[in-house]
Amino acid sequence: MTFQVNLMDYVDYVYMSNVKGDPYIPIWGPMKRDEFNNLLLQTKLLLPPMCGYTDYPYRKVLAQFGGKILCTEMIKAKALLMGTEQTLQMLMRAEDGAYTGVQLFGADPQIMAEAAIKCQDMGFSFVDINLGCPARKVMKKKEGGALLKDLPQIKKILQAVRKAISIPLTIKTRLGFKRDEFTALPLAQMAKEIGIDAMTIHARSIEQKYLGTPEWEKISEISATVKMPIIANGGICNGAIAKQVLHQTGAVAVMPGRSILANPWLIEEILHHLQGTPRGRPRTIQTIKEIATEHFSIMAQFYDERTACLNMRRFLSFYFKGFRGVATFRKKLPSMNTQSDFLFLLEQIEENHCREAK
Repeated sequence: MTFQVNLMDYVDYVYMSNVKGDPYIPIWGPMKRDEFNNLLLQTKLLLPPMCGYTDYPYRKVLAQFGGKILCTEMIKAKALLMGTEQTLQMLMRAEDGAYTGVQLFGADPQIMAEAAIKCQDMGFSFVDINLGCPARKVMKKKEGGALLKDLPQIKKILQAVRKAISIPLTIKTRLGFKRDEFTALPLAQMAKEIGIDAMTIHARSIEQKYLGTPEWEKISEISATVKMPIIANGGICNGAIAKQVLHQTGAVAVMPGRSILANPWLIEEILHHLQGTPRGRPRTIQTIKEIATEHFSIMAQFYDERTACLNMRRFLSFYFKGFRGVATFRKKLPSMNTQSDFLFLLEQIEENHCREAK
């Protein structure tokens, strides 16, 4: 599937055209702020925006496992306004009864506000602003996590975006830039005053990236000090930890991170611990094969066969993480160039696992 239209043409197409049966065109109404808060309290789970992973095909998979609040990959506000083909692909919404938000990043208040308006006009459920990405290519432009060094600029961005849109507005950040900094607390107080609807906090600093023990006690302090919905993030790798973190921090919801990569079963596990819902289907070689095959099919339809193969190479390493024979399996991934190669590799991983498991 290719996109040969600019952003305004696309928006007009969504709202003015008859798009019967087109699964890629999002038709849904904006979400009210109180509806978002109620849903957050009910589900206690917000799924993460992850660059290179939470694209349209994988969000479709996550929605099937019970993910009710999804988010796009991190999208550069300026690129959204330019309406690049890659950005339009990232703006496809996974239906299946899920609400989808857009995570924006940038440092210019006016550009961020205009981009947020476009997201609202396209019918997205909420807008999230990234204030915590530790990637060097993002921070060198004083965006993402680098903004934690400049609270006055963050205030300008949040005020501009809040004034521009009526749908829910959330932010995602970290405790501070350095480990001994606690910028998240004054940021939460500022966000509350501006009218931010919820704040996701990764319990590590920018400098720590994904290393070190999450400091949940700091999120607990924020929850006790600032009366706004706080979402705990970082180190949530299973349902038991999710329940513990929710209780320990006083957060209203949790957001898993890298643990969700090619592991949609984690959604059912977390919901089981937080809501008492059934665990769902077990994570076995057979169920992984089924989900991976469906995932590949969605990718091939959405992109093309070659792109699906390239993307699935990364996902397959995560899908079969922890199973015997996976080390040999990973070495064969670079040779996967067609759907036939993909199906052949799936058969090999099952044969290797079964043989070594005897």
